[in-house]
Amino acid sequence: MDKTSCHTYFTIGSSGVIENEIGFVANENSDFDPEYITEKLQIEPFETRKMGSLRKDGHGVYPFSGWTACYQDEPAIDAEEQCLKIVRALKDKIPLLLEIKKEIDVSFNINIVPHIYYEENPVICFNNEIIEFCYLTGTKIGVDLYVYDSSINDKVDKLFENLSCTSDEFTQKWAIEDSKALNKKYLPLLIRYKDVDAGENCAKALSELPDETLRPFLPYLLEWLQDMNWPGAWTILERLKKFNDAETLARVVEKSVKVALACDDQHWLKSMSGLLGNDMFAAELNKETKNILYDRYHWHDNE
Repeated sequence: MDKTSCHTYFTIGSSGVIENEIGFVANENSDFDPEYITEKLQIEPFETRKMGSLRKDGHGVYPFSGWTACYQDEPAIDAEEQCLKIVRALKDKIPLLLEIKKEIDVSFNINIVPHIYYEENPVICFNNEIIEFCYLTGTKIGVDLYVYDSSINDKVDKLFENLSCTSDEFTQKWAIEDSKALNKKYLPLLIRYKDVDAGENCAKALSELPDETLRPFLPYLLEWLQDMNWPGAWTILERLKKFNDAETLARVVEKSVKVALACDDQHWLKSMSGLLGNDMFAAELNKETKNILYDRYHWHDNE
Protein backbone atom coordinates (compact mmCIF):
# COMPACT_ATOMS: atom_id res chain seq x y z
CA MET A 1 0.00 0.00 0.00
CA ASP A 2 1.31 3.47 -0.87
CA LYS A 3 2.23 5.66 2.09
CA THR A 4 2.53 9.42 2.48
CA SER A 5 6.13 10.55 2.06
CA CYS A 6 8.12 13.71 1.48
CA HIS A 7 11.51 14.68 0.08
CA THR A 8 13.28 18.03 0.04
CA TYR A 9 16.23 19.51 -1.87
CA PHE A 10 18.09 22.76 -2.55
CA THR A 11 18.34 24.28 -6.02
CA ILE A 12 20.30 27.10 -7.62
CA GLY A 13 18.64 28.03 -10.88
CA SER A 14 18.56 30.67 -13.58
CA SER A 15 16.30 33.58 -12.73
CA GLY A 16 13.54 34.31 -15.20
CA VAL A 17 9.84 34.73 -15.76
CA ILE A 18 6.96 32.47 -16.71
CA GLU A 19 5.30 33.88 -19.80
CA ASN A 20 1.75 32.96 -20.69
CA GLU A 21 1.50 30.25 -23.34
CA ILE A 22 5.28 29.86 -23.59
CA GLY A 23 6.72 28.77 -20.23
CA PHE A 24 10.00 29.75 -18.56
CA VAL A 25 12.15 32.48 -20.14
CA ALA A 26 15.55 33.07 -18.49
CA ASN A 27 16.88 36.54 -17.66
CA GLU A 28 20.10 37.86 -19.12
CA ASN A 29 23.22 36.84 -17.17
CA SER A 30 21.35 33.87 -15.68
CA ASP A 31 23.21 31.12 -17.56
CA PHE A 32 25.96 29.33 -15.64
CA ASP A 33 28.12 26.23 -15.66
CA PRO A 34 26.94 23.87 -12.90
CA GLU A 35 30.51 22.64 -12.44
CA TYR A 36 31.45 26.16 -11.33
CA ILE A 37 28.86 25.97 -8.52
CA THR A 38 30.12 22.52 -7.48
CA GLU A 39 33.71 23.72 -7.32
CA LYS A 40 32.83 26.88 -5.42
CA LEU A 41 30.62 25.24 -2.79
CA GLN A 42 32.52 21.93 -2.64
CA ILE A 43 29.20 20.08 -2.59
CA GLU A 44 28.32 17.35 -5.07
CA PRO A 45 24.94 17.87 -6.76
CA PHE A 46 22.62 14.99 -7.60
CA GLU A 47 21.28 16.75 -10.69
CA THR A 48 22.54 19.51 -12.99
CA ARG A 49 21.22 21.20 -16.10
CA LYS A 50 22.93 23.58 -18.55
CA MET A 51 20.93 26.11 -20.52
CA GLY A 52 20.77 25.07 -24.18
CA SER A 53 21.87 21.48 -23.51
CA LEU A 54 19.82 18.55 -24.73
CA ARG A 55 17.25 17.25 -22.25
CA LYS A 56 18.01 13.83 -20.79
CA ASP A 57 15.11 12.24 -22.68
CA GLY A 58 16.42 13.78 -25.91
CA HIS A 59 13.28 15.86 -26.40
CA GLY A 60 14.23 19.54 -26.75
CA VAL A 61 16.74 21.56 -24.74
CA TYR A 62 16.77 23.16 -21.31
CA PRO A 63 15.77 26.88 -21.25
CA PHE A 64 17.64 27.39 -17.95
CA SER A 65 20.66 26.25 -15.93
CA GLY A 66 20.23 24.41 -12.67
CA TRP A 67 22.25 22.90 -9.83
CA THR A 68 20.43 20.66 -7.33
CA ALA A 69 21.88 19.16 -4.15
CA CYS A 70 21.31 18.30 -0.48
CA TYR A 71 18.55 15.77 -1.16
CA GLN A 72 16.74 14.70 2.02
CA ASP A 73 13.97 12.12 2.45
CA GLU A 74 14.18 11.32 6.17
CA PRO A 75 12.17 11.53 8.38
CA ALA A 76 9.70 10.49 5.69
CA ILE A 77 6.84 12.79 6.75
CA ASP A 78 8.74 15.60 8.50
CA ALA A 79 9.53 18.36 5.98
CA GLU A 80 10.74 20.69 8.73
CA GLU A 81 13.48 18.28 9.78
CA GLN A 82 14.49 17.76 6.14
CA CYS A 83 14.73 21.53 5.60
CA LEU A 84 16.77 21.88 8.76
CA LYS A 85 19.31 19.31 7.53
CA ILE A 86 19.70 21.29 4.28
CA VAL A 87 20.10 24.60 6.10
CA ARG A 88 22.77 23.18 8.41
CA ALA A 89 24.65 21.72 5.44
CA LEU A 90 24.71 25.14 3.76
CA LYS A 91 25.01 27.48 6.75
CA ASP A 92 28.78 27.93 6.49
CA LYS A 93 28.40 28.47 2.71
CA ILE A 94 26.30 31.62 3.06
CA PRO A 95 29.15 34.02 2.06
CA LEU A 96 29.83 31.87 -1.02
CA LEU A 97 26.13 31.74 -1.91
CA LEU A 98 25.95 35.53 -1.75
CA GLU A 99 29.02 35.79 -4.00
CA ILE A 100 27.31 33.55 -6.56
CA LYS A 101 24.23 35.78 -6.50
CA LYS A 102 26.37 38.85 -7.16
CA GLU A 103 28.10 37.19 -10.12
CA ILE A 104 25.08 35.51 -11.74
CA ASP A 105 21.36 36.27 -11.87
CA VAL A 106 20.18 33.14 -10.04
CA SER A 107 17.57 32.18 -7.51
CA PHE A 108 17.91 29.87 -4.50
CA ASN A 109 15.09 27.49 -3.64
CA ILE A 110 14.33 24.86 -1.05
CA ASN A 111 11.82 22.56 -2.70
CA ILE A 112 9.52 20.33 -0.64
CA VAL A 113 7.75 17.51 -2.49
CA PRO A 114 5.07 15.73 -0.42
CA HIS A 115 3.20 12.72 -1.84
CA ILE A 116 -0.03 12.35 0.14
CA TYR A 117 -2.08 9.16 0.30
CA TYR A 118 -5.21 8.46 2.31
CA GLU A 119 -5.27 11.97 3.88
CA GLU A 120 -2.11 11.30 5.93
CA ASN A 121 -0.41 14.70 5.92
CA PRO A 122 3.33 15.39 6.41
CA VAL A 123 4.66 17.99 8.84
CA ILE A 124 5.35 21.25 6.97
CA CYS A 125 6.52 24.13 9.14
CA PHE A 126 9.70 26.17 9.55
CA ASN A 127 11.61 27.08 12.69
CA ASN A 128 13.67 30.22 13.24
CA GLU A 129 16.90 28.64 11.98
CA ILE A 130 15.33 27.85 8.60
CA ILE A 131 13.69 31.27 8.34
CA GLU A 132 16.96 33.07 9.20
CA PHE A 133 18.86 31.16 6.48
CA CYS A 134 16.21 32.02 3.90
CA TYR A 135 16.27 35.68 4.95
CA LEU A 136 20.06 35.96 4.75
CA THR A 137 20.35 34.24 1.35
CA GLY A 138 17.07 35.23 -0.29
CA THR A 139 16.08 31.59 -0.54
CA LYS A 140 12.48 30.80 -1.41
CA ILE A 141 10.62 27.74 -0.16
CA GLY A 142 8.32 25.97 -2.58
CA VAL A 143 5.93 23.08 -2.02
CA ASP A 144 5.15 20.82 -4.97
CA LEU A 145 2.20 18.90 -3.56
CA TYR A 146 0.93 15.58 -4.92
CA VAL A 147 -2.38 14.30 -3.54
CA TYR A 148 -3.44 10.91 -4.83
CA ASP A 149 -6.91 9.50 -5.27
CA SER A 150 -6.18 5.81 -5.65
CA SER A 151 -9.49 5.06 -7.41
CA ILE A 152 -8.88 7.74 -10.08
CA ASN A 153 -5.26 6.64 -10.50
CA ASP A 154 -6.35 3.07 -11.16
CA LYS A 155 -8.84 4.21 -13.82
CA VAL A 156 -6.27 6.43 -15.56
CA ASP A 157 -3.64 3.67 -15.51
CA LYS A 158 -6.14 1.29 -17.10
CA LEU A 159 -7.06 3.86 -19.74
CA PHE A 160 -3.43 4.26 -20.86
CA GLU A 161 -2.96 0.52 -20.83
CA ASN A 162 -5.89 0.26 -23.28
CA LEU A 163 -4.56 3.14 -25.40
CA SER A 164 -1.29 1.31 -25.99
CA CYS A 165 -0.60 0.17 -29.53
CA THR A 166 -0.07 -3.28 -28.05
CA SER A 167 -3.81 -3.55 -27.21
CA ASP A 168 -6.21 -5.04 -29.73
CA GLU A 169 -7.84 -2.70 -32.25
CA PHE A 170 -11.29 -2.78 -30.58
CA THR A 171 -9.84 -1.91 -27.15
CA GLN A 172 -7.81 0.98 -28.61
CA LYS A 173 -10.90 2.37 -30.35
CA TRP A 174 -12.97 2.44 -27.17
CA ALA A 175 -10.05 3.84 -25.15
CA ILE A 176 -9.81 6.77 -27.57
CA GLU A 177 -13.52 7.46 -27.03
CA ASP A 178 -13.04 7.28 -23.25
CA SER A 179 -10.09 9.67 -23.48
CA LYS A 180 -12.22 12.30 -25.24
CA ALA A 181 -14.57 12.22 -22.24
CA LEU A 182 -11.83 12.83 -19.67
CA ASN A 183 -12.34 15.61 -17.17
CA LYS A 184 -10.46 18.70 -18.41
CA LYS A 185 -7.93 18.54 -15.57
CA TYR A 186 -6.77 15.12 -16.80
CA LEU A 187 -6.28 16.14 -20.44
CA PRO A 188 -2.61 17.10 -19.86
CA LEU A 189 -2.00 13.40 -19.18
CA LEU A 190 -2.75 12.70 -22.84
CA ILE A 191 0.01 15.14 -23.80
CA ARG A 192 2.48 13.84 -21.20
CA TYR A 193 2.20 10.33 -22.61
CA LYS A 194 3.36 11.37 -26.08
CA ASP A 195 6.60 9.38 -25.92
CA VAL A 196 5.18 5.96 -25.00
CA ASP A 197 3.20 3.24 -26.79
CA ALA A 198 -0.02 5.15 -26.18
CA GLY A 199 1.28 8.34 -27.87
CA GLU A 200 -0.43 7.96 -31.25
CA ASN A 201 -3.80 7.16 -29.71
CA CYS A 202 -3.46 10.05 -27.24
CA ALA A 203 -2.90 12.34 -30.22
CA LYS A 204 -5.95 10.91 -32.00
CA ALA A 205 -8.14 11.55 -28.96
CA LEU A 206 -6.84 15.12 -28.59
CA SER A 207 -7.25 15.82 -32.31
CA GLU A 208 -10.98 15.13 -32.09
CA LEU A 209 -11.58 17.65 -29.31
CA PRO A 210 -13.02 21.10 -30.17
CA ASP A 211 -10.85 24.21 -30.39
CA GLU A 212 -12.24 25.70 -27.17
CA THR A 213 -11.14 22.61 -25.22
CA LEU A 214 -7.65 22.57 -26.75
CA ARG A 215 -7.01 26.32 -26.52
CA PRO A 216 -5.45 26.31 -22.99
CA PHE A 217 -3.14 23.47 -24.02
CA LEU A 218 -1.76 24.98 -27.24
CA PRO A 219 1.76 25.62 -25.83
CA TYR A 220 2.05 21.96 -24.82
CA LEU A 221 0.68 20.70 -28.12
CA LEU A 222 3.31 22.79 -29.90
CA GLU A 223 6.00 21.17 -27.74
CA TRP A 224 4.85 17.85 -29.20
CA LEU A 225 6.30 19.08 -32.50
CA GLN A 226 9.82 19.36 -31.08
CA ASP A 227 10.50 15.89 -32.45
CA MET A 228 8.37 14.64 -35.34
CA ASN A 229 9.52 11.10 -34.55
CA TRP A 230 7.43 11.14 -31.37
CA PRO A 231 4.30 9.01 -31.72
CA GLY A 232 1.38 11.25 -32.61
CA ALA A 233 3.43 14.28 -33.66
CA TRP A 234 2.11 14.32 -37.25
CA THR A 235 -1.46 13.86 -36.00
CA ILE A 236 -1.08 16.89 -33.72
CA LEU A 237 0.45 18.94 -36.54
CA GLU A 238 -2.52 18.19 -38.80
CA ARG A 239 -4.97 19.08 -36.02
CA LEU A 240 -3.26 22.41 -35.33
CA LYS A 241 -3.37 23.25 -39.04
CA LYS A 242 -7.17 23.08 -38.73
CA PHE A 243 -7.34 25.22 -35.58
CA ASN A 244 -9.91 27.93 -36.35
CA ASP A 245 -8.80 30.57 -33.84
CA ALA A 246 -5.90 31.65 -36.03
CA GLU A 247 -5.08 34.75 -33.98
CA THR A 248 -4.65 32.83 -30.70
CA LEU A 249 -2.60 30.12 -32.39
CA ALA A 250 -0.37 32.76 -34.01
CA ARG A 251 0.36 34.46 -30.68
CA VAL A 252 1.30 31.14 -29.06
CA VAL A 253 3.50 30.13 -32.00
CA GLU A 254 5.28 33.49 -31.97
CA LYS A 255 6.30 32.90 -28.35
CA SER A 256 7.31 29.29 -29.02
CA VAL A 257 9.46 30.42 -31.95
CA LYS A 258 11.32 32.79 -29.60
CA VAL A 259 12.04 29.88 -27.27
CA ALA A 260 13.17 27.66 -30.15
CA LEU A 261 15.51 30.38 -31.41
CA ALA A 262 16.97 30.96 -27.96
CA CYS A 263 17.64 27.22 -27.66
CA ASP A 264 18.75 26.89 -31.31
CA ASP A 265 16.16 24.13 -31.76
CA GLN A 266 16.12 24.04 -35.56
CA HIS A 267 14.06 20.86 -35.74
CA TRP A 268 11.25 22.45 -33.73
CA LEU A 269 11.30 25.53 -35.97
CA LYS A 270 11.06 23.33 -39.06
CA SER A 271 8.18 21.40 -37.50
CA MET A 272 6.25 24.58 -36.64
CA SER A 273 6.73 25.83 -40.19
CA GLY A 274 4.31 23.08 -41.22
CA LEU A 275 1.51 25.19 -39.71
CA LEU A 276 1.91 27.64 -42.58
CA GLY A 277 -0.39 25.28 -44.47
CA ASN A 278 -3.16 27.13 -42.62
CA ASP A 279 -3.49 30.37 -44.61
CA MET A 280 -5.54 32.14 -41.93
CA PHE A 281 -2.88 31.35 -39.36
CA ALA A 282 -0.09 32.54 -41.64
CA ALA A 283 -1.90 35.84 -42.17
CA GLU A 284 -2.04 36.46 -38.41
CA LEU A 285 1.70 35.96 -37.79
CA ASN A 286 3.94 38.96 -37.28
CA LYS A 287 6.41 39.58 -40.11
CA GLU A 288 9.51 38.41 -38.21
CA THR A 289 8.01 35.05 -37.19
CA LYS A 290 6.51 34.52 -40.63
CA ASN A 291 9.91 35.01 -42.30
CA ILE A 292 11.61 32.65 -39.84
CA LEU A 293 9.09 29.89 -40.53
CA TYR A 294 8.93 30.43 -44.31
CA ASP A 295 12.72 30.04 -44.47
CA ARG A 296 12.21 26.50 -43.19
CA TYR A 297 8.94 25.64 -44.90
CA HIS A 298 10.63 23.79 -47.81
CA TRP A 299 11.53 21.04 -45.31
CA HIS A 300 7.93 19.79 -45.48
CA ASP A 301 8.10 19.48 -49.26
CA ASN A 302 10.88 16.93 -48.82
CA GLU A 303 9.09 14.70 -46.29
